[in-house]
Amino acid sequence: MNFWRAVQRELARSLDCTGRTARRDYLCFLSASTAAFSCLICMGLQAETPNLRVGLVLMTTALFYIPVTTAGVRRLHDTGETGLHMLEPLKPIATLSLLLLIVWLCVTGTVAGTVVGLISAMFFSSVVVMIASIAVLVTLFLTLASFSTVSGLLLMPAQPGPNEYGPNPLEVNL
Repeated sequence: MNFWRAVQRELARSLDCTGRTARRDYLCFLSASTAAFSCLICMGLQAETPNLRVGLVLMTTALFYIPVTTAGVRRLHDTGETGLHMLEPLKPIATLSLLLLIVWLCVTGTVAGTVVGLISAMFFSSVVVMIASIAVLVTLFLTLASFSTVSGLLLMPAQPGPNEYGPNPLEVNL
């Protein structure tokens, strides 16, 4: 199967999380998606206003996130793993976001919280910035660690024969 046929095949299944995808097809689709994503991001960054730039970058990311993720889910199925591993890199970011939301609600939800937040910002701003920086760095490290684990699973060889997710795509296409 050639490169463009693999990309078309995976793009046609961009909303389908069932079945299996061969490693070669996944890597062809991922490389084409990454190249297209990079070009669109570069074009979006040329927009005139900062708000338009941010909007175009967010729309482009949303446009590419689902097809690449579903292809990854099918690829994990091919190795015999569950597709839920594709969500692993999002856990640290979601945890930090939830923690920040809880802190924000506590600070702005009551008068006492607002006073404590303002005093902290005025007198302990360097400590608050330092703690926030450490939290962001730990989150980044955990996200990269999760991403490397998932990347390793995506590059594993296919499980021979059929598995619970369907027949081996290499054996079906022969």
